[in-house]
Amino acid sequence: MPVGDAETGVGPRPATASAPTQAQRRAQQDAAALVEVDEGVEQPVTARAEATRLIGALLHDPVTAARLHDSGVRFVVMPRSTKASELPQLAHSHDVAELRGVVDEEHRIVVIPEENLLGEATTALGGERHYADGYSVVTHETAHAVYLF
Repeated sequence: MPVGDAETGVGPRPATASAPTQAQRRAQQDAAALVEVDEGVEQPVTARAEATRLIGALLHDPVTAARLHDSGVRFVVMPRSTKASELPQLAHSHDVAELRGVVDEEHRIVVIPEENLLGEATTALGGERHYADGYSVVTHETAHAVYLF
């Protein structure tokens, strides 16, 4: 008789998460090597972990991961209180101030906002949410990076 039926009085067993595969572990390692966290980020450990998780989920193809790594591209987590144009990495770009996600092809930088990783609002642009709930700037900008690099 299966566990979880009415006669045993026991509910169904919770599904157990399977251990990550070798490919998944490699994708996470590849992603971790690409992520930098700006010193002004309020929750650097959490932001890095979430950026690594999201980027790693998109790097399951080892050829794509190697191509991004070999390109020298860096994913920079931007503080919620900073405009993109205030980042040293984007000091040359004055037309990005209001953007919360940027790919700078020439300098091989992908900027992703801390608040989007953490589900919070930016304080750089008046304290409002810049994107709809559930929208991932990381996924969007990573797709650009995969295409460009």
